[in-house]
Amino acid sequence: MKQQQIQQLVERFLDAETTLAEEHELYTYFQRTDVPEALKPYQEMFRGYAELAPKKTKPLRTYLPHLVGIAASVALVLIIGSVLTTHAKTVCYTIEGGQRITDHAIVMSHVESTLSGIFTSEDLPDVEHQMERLLNSSQSDGTH
Repeated sequence: MKQQQIQQLVERFLDAETTLAEEHELYTYFQRTDVPEALKPYQEMFRGYAELAPKKTKPLRTYLPHLVGIAASVALVLIIGSVLTTHAKTVCYTIEGGQRITDHAIVMSHVESTLSGIFTSEDLPDVEHQMERLLNSSQSDGTH
């Protein structure tokens, strides 16, 4: 672009008569190092405006496939986590007097008293070992 055309654009810019495209032309022009002396006083001003001007960005639709993939991955992780958490919350209970009791201490005392009738405490020191032996013996004879 010639110096005279740039001078006219500068004057139109200062009168607020330029289009956005023309303003971008000015911003680009004044980024050069070979600006004529007569236009040098405007160079810093237009460089500053160029920094403030909105940068061209990609439309959202270019990122949409990635965003959908990320959202689907997050949803899948949440669903799997929910399912695994639900299945991990196995509740032990006992029935006493027709009432369902889920208190861990009461349930374990019932288990211990039941197992004490099956095994002697000398053979197996705690409930876990007693349960393991009970389950292993029922699997080995074919009952479940």
